[in-house]
Amino acid sequence: MKPLLDYYHRRPLRFALLAGLFFRLLAAFFSEGFITSDDHFQVVEVAQGWIEGKYLDVWFVSDLEDRQTGRSAFYPGLHWVLFVSLDAIGFTTPIGKMILVRLFHAGYSLLIIYFGFRMVYQLAGRELAKKTGLVLALLWLLPVLSVRNLVEVAAIPAMLGAAWYSLSAETRQQPARWYMLSGVLLEVSFVFRYQVGLFVLGFLVGLALLRNWRGLMFTLLGAGIPFLLLHGVLEIYTGGAPFAKIYTYVMYNLKHATTYFNQPAWTYILFICGILIPPVGVFLFAGSFWAARKHWPTFLGVLLFFGFHSFFPNKQERFMFTMVPFFVILGLIGWAEIEARFPFWKNKAAGFVRGSWKFFWGLNLFVLAIVSWQSSKTMLVDAMTYMDTRTDVRAIVVEDMNRSRGTLIPLFYMREYPGYDRVGKKFPPDSLALKMQNYPDWRLPNYVLFVQKPGEDLTERVTNMETVVGPLQYDTTVQSGFIDRLYLKMNPAVAKADNMVVYHVSEEKTSE
Repeated sequence: MKPLLDYYHRRPLRFALLAGLFFRLLAAFFSEGFITSDDHFQVVEVAQGWIEGKYLDVWFVSDLEDRQTGRSAFYPGLHWVLFVSLDAIGFTTPIGKMILVRLFHAGYSLLIIYFGFRMVYQLAGRELAKKTGLVLALLWLLPVLSVRNLVEVAAIPAMLGAAWYSLSAETRQQPARWYMLSGVLLEVSFVFRYQVGLFVLGFLVGLALLRNWRGLMFTLLGAGIPFLLLHGVLEIYTGGAPFAKIYTYVMYNLKHATTYFNQPAWTYILFICGILIPPVGVFLFAGSFWAARKHWPTFLGVLLFFGFHSFFPNKQERFMFTMVPFFVILGLIGWAEIEARFPFWKNKAAGFVRGSWKFFWGLNLFVLAIVSWQSSKTMLVDAMTYMDTRTDVRAIVVEDMNRSRGTLIPLFYMREYPGYDRVGKKFPPDSLALKMQNYPDWRLPNYVLFVQKPGEDLTERVTNMETVVGPLQYDTTVQSGFIDRLYLKMNPAVAKADNMVVYHVSEEKTSE
């Protein structure tokens, strides 16, 4: 232990990078599956689908009036480049592809540690930078999030890079170049996730408040040129009009502001404090606001992003993943100033603060050791991996009468994209029967996948489907993963730990 501590004190940044790399590699190799639907279906599934000629009609359109997604194609496009390259050399194993994807993300995410350490080193000195690097490396949720395909997390290194290059620009020989680089990275983070535009706006306002006109001008130049090229020109061809995807995305979110979740304004305060493990989480949240004067552009970017999402009705935890490293960085700086400004925290409350940090590290490392190698949504991955072994798959029905719209299945793991229908409460078997009347023989389903709650009897559901597709014969049952079953016990109202029961049609139906 002593050699590790000595190395940490001598080479704190390198130590943090190595510690962060260890747990990110652990997650890259062992944490399979995906956390949210968007984690897979809006990135990986889309990228491989483009290769198979799927989804192009909603991602790339020639008329603004056509049905299109408002999402940026940049992040899925990076995966498309990787998948095309791997397919070209014959590397087509889905599990292997995803290990490589997670490894790339693991290396890329180390920039969070690097830029965070550098920012704090310049703003508050070496000792606080050492603690910052360690927290960013080992915070329990960051390694596993860093290897996922979440645009909310993928944007973070570019955001922190922009903040660091802007912060250090005046110490460089050619400040204008560094401000322009900061602007380019702000645009990169924006093209990952459009909501980052709130951070960008706050960042630019901060430069203006500081009367840093040179910084503001060159940052705008660095961000503005790629912004106009990517969104103003390129989207004429990919979206049917300048800024088509941004417009579609904004209008969709305004229209569906209360469709998914409608939670109170203080939801994200509890989320940030909880993720950062109270009472330390409370210290860091309070410290983040105290640190405003240290770097107004970063603080105002965080404030505008956090404030808007707090008052916008649709709140999902993953939306705030983007801000977690910023609350660590600003929080540690601000809390150190609070302790220096108010002697109470270093005198009477010193024992409480030390105990809080001991509790933080004890619980954090315990959870980190469990979470970093655990997989999520593996039932869907394993079910499609099983279907990949079936050589006679023509089309699939996913029957999930426990939900309104059925369940999405990750066809990426089948290495092909057969047609499939989802049956649920809003689209029951009778509706599928009507739809199938127009199917040619090659499109008629010959496999039915039933999504089954633990212990649920499927007899009636199987019988109902047999009236539509013909007699069914049981193949296998794919069980949910350990971590999903654990989440179900912890939060049965929200978590899911379903099984997938596979049947095949034993007597072929033909179209009329």
